[in-house]
Amino acid sequence: MYKIECGNVLESKCKSLVIPSNGCAISGNKSWAALLHEDDLGGRSLDQCSKDIVVQNGKPFEAGSFFVTHSCGLQKFGFVSIYHAVLSKYPGEFSSLHFINKSMKSILESAISIKLDSIAFVPLGVTEERLDYRSVASQMSSLIRQYHVDINISVIDKDKNFINEMKRLIS
Repeated sequence: MYKIECGNVLESKCKSLVIPSNGCAISGNKSWAALLHEDDLGGRSLDQCSKDIVVQNGKPFEAGSFFVTHSCGLQKFGFVSIYHAVLSKYPGEFSSLHFINKSMKSILESAISIKLDSIAFVPLGVTEERLDYRSVASQMSSLIRQYHVDINISVIDKDKNFINEMKRLIS
């Protein structure tokens, strides 16, 4: 099953959330900056949790991969884990549809293998990575059509253009 809607992804009621990242876990995405650094979420910030994973890895993650953190302060929204789709190795580098495809496919296969029942995505690569939202919507909708029988997938964002394009492509 899948759900594509305009709104706040934090209200998705999914078990896991997928957000864009780079291999160093340093977010330049302004839409996530407030959330990642917010102290009143309780516990450690998502920003700090993700940086700790990179330190444990011993080097930046490669573009097209992913890493997972606990939900940190986002558990109050029902999230158990946060998947970080690595769209570039270093902050400021350009990404590509290839990296979005590779990361999203790996995330979905991982989530299915651990029998996760639901996962929410935000648009990947359309802000800091500067990719065209229509191309990203095409890439993401193709993978959703392929995997939605095995896991409930939601794509939720406030960008009406992106959401409308996703709805058009997936129907």
